[in-house]
Amino acid sequence: MRMLYPEWFAYKWQDTNNSGYMNHIDGEWKRHYEHDPIVDRPAVELTTLELKNWARNKIITGKLTKKQYYNMAIIIRQSLEYLVELGELPSNHFAELKINSSLFTPVIPKEGEQEVFTEAEEKKLKELSAAEFGEHPNRTAALVVLINFSLGLRVGELVALKWKDLKDSYLHIRRMEQKQYEQLENGKWKKHLEVVEHTKSDAGYRTLYVVSSAMELFDKVKEANLRNGYTCEAEDYIFMYCKHRITANSIDSHFERYCKQIGISKKDNHKASLRVPDIPAYYDIHLHHGVYDKYLRFLTEFSRAWHSNPPSDVFGSCNKHLDRYQSAAEANASQIHYDVVR
Repeated sequence: MRMLYPEWFAYKWQDTNNSGYMNHIDGEWKRHYEHDPIVDRPAVELTTLELKNWARNKIITGKLTKKQYYNMAIIIRQSLEYLVELGELPSNHFAELKINSSLFTPVIPKEGEQEVFTEAEEKKLKELSAAEFGEHPNRTAALVVLINFSLGLRVGELVALKWKDLKDSYLHIRRMEQKQYEQLENGKWKKHLEVVEHTKSDAGYRTLYVVSSAMELFDKVKEANLRNGYTCEAEDYIFMYCKHRITANSIDSHFERYCKQIGISKKDNHKASLRVPDIPAYYDIHLHHGVYDKYLRFLTEFSRAWHSNPPSDVFGSCNKHLDRYQSAAEANASQIHYDVVR
């Protein structure tokens, strides 16, 4: 496998446009394989039992969680599969392994307050960001904090927004900032930031309704940009500072600084985007029939599509919103009905 790894790595890279993922795989090789005797064994000699013992030993000695194990095992599993495709192995014995789940180190869920911002924390952060923009009207990064509590975007999507993406109170998510990695001749990796014309997944391509309060914030951003001599044409980035596009690190540093100021544990934009926004963030409410069913579908979509594998507190927040709207619907069932209009 040691001799095969560079060839398989190049083959694997053809399947992805995410150099960060390949950097991660190379890190797994250095961490788990580079000094392991198994990589110097002829692949044809590796039996199912030997591979199973090797995998179990990795889990136990490394105290790996299930996710860590599967990330680690990608290299050996797919390398052997690659040899099968080349016709050099009759079958992939690693694919036959079944690992007892009790061997994995359990992941202790964080408390909900650690996962997302509470309503009280959100209020304080909004006050701090508004105050900072009031004192420094050229720092539009402060407005990003306010805006994203309404939108719930990934930070990479936020900083890649262009003015052409905002049309008639609708925001079209089409690209994101991504860390790109280049492997140098000495085996080390060089990192740079790049805006790519795709989102994290196919589900990331979406159109959101922007409420009037958030639209007012976008107007303030435009005013600040024009004041600083930046154009606001269709292809221009929305969030600018010192003649450059604001980066994800800048936004996260604002969140972390605000957290320090209000005396809570460090949380970044990701924790803000996991907050379930009130229904007006995506919809207008009118008196009509059907709010509960449609809002239920909205919250399910938010939890499962907006953020894959959300923490349990997101579902708790969904339930809180649903209970509130269901109670209102039941109390007014005979007189008032609600509808949700996209």
